[in-house]
Amino acid sequence: MPPGLQVSAEVIYSLPAQLRAAQRIFDHKGGLHAAALFDRRGELLSLKEDVGRHNALDKLIGTALLGGQLPLSNHMIMVSGRARNLLLSCRLQRSSLLARAVNF
Repeated sequence: MPPGLQVSAEVIYSLPAQLRAAQRIFDHKGGLHAAALFDRRGELLSLKEDVGRHNALDKLIGTALLGGQLPLSNHMIMVSGRARNLLLSCRLQRSSLLARAVNF
């Protein structure tokens, strides 16, 4: 987590279920990745879906940029799949990345 961002384990453990519950397109089509933006209390602020996990994250960060929310240093980003090069994108935003699976 970035310096100063403190989040309880209970909040972190609640994020995967919230992300999955908010995946509306996945419910109908399946096969989509998601990226979600949460505040420190675990409140879902935004979720984007795409066939590519990088695209979902790009959409999420782009929405935050257009909404004047950058930097995301007091937020957490969770992705539905593997986190590999996504880490770099989140580091640039100084946010915390949480993933269901990590592949280095």
